[in-house]
Amino acid sequence: MTHVSFEEYEAAKAEIIGGVQYKEDSTLEGSTIRKTYTTERGTFYEVNDGGRGELIVEEIEAFVSDYCYQDEPADYGDDGELANELVFFSEAWEKLNGWDSYGKIADTFQTAAVLSLIDGAFHDSMAADRISEKLTKSATKPDLVKIITHVASLYCWYISLKARIAQAEAEK
Repeated sequence: MTHVSFEEYEAAKAEIIGGVQYKEDSTLEGSTIRKTYTTERGTFYEVNDGGRGELIVEEIEAFVSDYCYQDEPADYGDDGELANELVFFSEAWEKLNGWDSYGKIADTFQTAAVLSLIDGAFHDSMAADRISEKLTKSATKPDLVKIITHVASLYCWYISLKARIAQAEAEK
């Protein structure tokens, strides 16, 4: 495998998975994510050093899909506000990385970078320095403050909602 620029990476990945169904597998080895995307066109391999934030983004997106957009209303027992909060959380999450017309706050890289740093996996490491350097070059200081604040707030809210759901399910 070769290290490539982000533009080269996007072009190569689009050549394999662009516009077709694909199967994605990923593993985490320390702070390295190894992914494979398989289609009828071939297989795209991706190694992401220091990218735990991407996994957290995927985890939160799966949470939003599983709990915030349910076909049937869920019963959360005594926590009557939880269903409403899940809707509010999903709207806030969509606004974070959503569309420009919806008031987008950050892009996926910025969200994943902040989550990688929050996760703490890269404390006192070169990966943390690289992530921080790229993050600081991605936006103005006022925008970075807004991005970091929103990502951190939503991550805390996500942890809280997960705990409340677990508690409600345990009480059933």
